[in-house]
Amino acid sequence: ERFRAGLADYHKSGYDRGHLVASEDNDAKLVQNSETFLLSNMCPQKPGFNRNIWSQLERAVRRLAANPNILETYVISGPVFSFGEPTIMIGEKASDIILKEWI
Repeated sequence: ERFRAGLADYHKSGYDRGHLVASEDNDAKLVQNSETFLLSNMCPQKPGFNRNIWSQLERAVRRLAANPNILETYVISGPVFSFGEPTIMIGEKASDIILKEWI
């Protein structure tokens, strides 16, 4: 729970809810598609990254997967943590954790 962001934590944080698996890539079944909107499938992303670079990457992967010469496409995604640097967190509880641990 310590590192889990809630929906309210994104409000005015300056970060988008960046989907790790896009809804458009899971449209075969309704339940799979609805699971892409769970917060466990999201991580904070800077808006310029989420709406531009990440979006372009998602489209490129879809084009690759649609290629009849490509048998299977695997995508692995997740947040990046830099060891030795403080973890940037969003939300109300974030400032308490950062202050206690890094000062």
